[in-house]
Amino acid sequence: MNDGAAQDERVRPCLECGTILPFDAEVCSLCGTCVQAGAEEAVKPCLACEALIPESDFFCPQCGDFALRVPVEAGASHVPPLGSQEGRAMTVLSRAVSIAVFLTALLLVGAVAVEAWRVRAFLGG
Repeated sequence: MNDGAAQDERVRPCLECGTILPFDAEVCSLCGTCVQAGAEEAVKPCLACEALIPESDFFCPQCGDFALRVPVEAGASHVPPLGSQEGRAMTVLSRAVSIAVFLTALLLVGAVAVEAWRVRAFLGG
């Protein structure tokens, strides 16, 4: 048994179905998708369904979940860094939440003022 030979064998996933293929395969043996021999495309696992998707995708084509970039370095942080598009999405989301909280508070203050006016009118003041 030669463990070194098995570790040196290069493989890659089919980006359509996820089947692990020999690195030099030109066609996926399961789904028949043409893959370019020798072309390395960076892939990452979807955090929701664990499908292998291209590194550049923001959404998983399998489950539709938002896919953050995952660092691949050995000493990488456990929290994926936010890219410019993710950072913008977080900014827009935080502004939308802030506006919703402000409008809710404004409606609450208005409702309290109307009730106070009704109580004052009821008491004859």
